[in-house]
Amino acid sequence: MPLLNIQSVSKSFTDPAGAALQVVNQLSMEMQEGESLVISGPSGCGKSTLLNLIAGIVQADSGSVHIGDTDIQSLSESARDSFRGKHIGYIFQNHNLLQGMSAADNVRIGGFFSGQAIEDAAIEQALEQVGLKDFKDYLPTQLSLGQQQRVAIARALIHKPKLILADEPSSSLDAEHAQACIGLLLELAAEQKAAVLMVSHDERVFDQVGQVKAYGELNQEVVS
Repeated sequence: MPLLNIQSVSKSFTDPAGAALQVVNQLSMEMQEGESLVISGPSGCGKSTLLNLIAGIVQADSGSVHIGDTDIQSLSESARDSFRGKHIGYIFQNHNLLQGMSAADNVRIGGFFSGQAIEDAAIEQALEQVGLKDFKDYLPTQLSLGQQQRVAIARALIHKPKLILADEPSSSLDAEHAQACIGLLLELAAEQKAAVLMVSHDERVFDQVGQVKAYGELNQEVVS
């Protein structure tokens, strides 16, 4: 059984003028446990919407998204939130760190939403793995963009999810930090045998991940 199995998923939104704007149309794909994949495409084509459909943040108009044997799109909103917290690690494009909380507490949040009680030792180990052992008490504003991204990686992995979603993970980073952060994410995910699905239009990411699919090849022709 695939870890991720998406079948004929569609999603449209309403633009300010009231017209329907379809961004996902009859999209199907699969991923296996431990697999890493980049979905490429220009900004605004629907890549982030696809991640949000997989995570259950956005409800599909039609189709199914199975993670293991659970169709996350068939769950209630509260059940989707619970499932996401337990089984998915999400790395957001802008990190989404809580500004008033330390690096350690931002990582702890990943365990909180999974329903797990994360020990301090596990938090410290996670930060050590991403090279931030000595920065556990720093606020996000005291960290560089690359350091913030590493906190986001530690937060996404702290509860050992089987599926990690990363939305444009290199967009705010220079070439050196992008390569380091993507490499770190893939290394840590491999240790946990987690599947990693990234969406990106950054060609720097493609060589590191290797397996790249164009969004347009997965998505049927979209008609507004």
